Amino acid sequence: HCLGYISPSETAQFRSDMAVLLAPYQLKTKTIGGTDTTAYMSPIKIFEYMSSKTPIISSDLSVIREVLNERNSYLVKANDVSAWKDAIQYLIHNPKDGQSLSNSAFNYFVEHLTWESRAQKIKSFIES
Repeated sequence: HCLGYISPSETAQFRSDMAVLLAPYQLKTKTIGGTDTTAYMSPIKIFEYMSSKTPIISSDLSVIREVLNERNSYLVKANDVSAWKDAIQYLIHNPKDGQSLSNSAFNYFVEHLTWESRAQKIKSFIES
């Protein structure tokens, strides 16, 4: 289904309603000036996905592995269309595995990536 434009205030509900969420980051991401920013990007979409308790399939890039791994997502080669197809089919046909991944992703998000958890880490660092 192609839904067209969805306002930002409505996207959280749509993410939660999906069977799987895709994050097809490319091997090279460049600015208008041609600078490759792949190693430095902040995958905000991934954080939103993790908060939705929905299984995630993402490109397997080192910057993504800072938050995702095999315990909380399904990682595939960015340019391997067959791997993406297989991952989608696997998670649709194995919802318990998808739920396990999404629960792990949500728990990691709550423990490490919320504003509150990040502020607590900074506070602890300052106090020590």
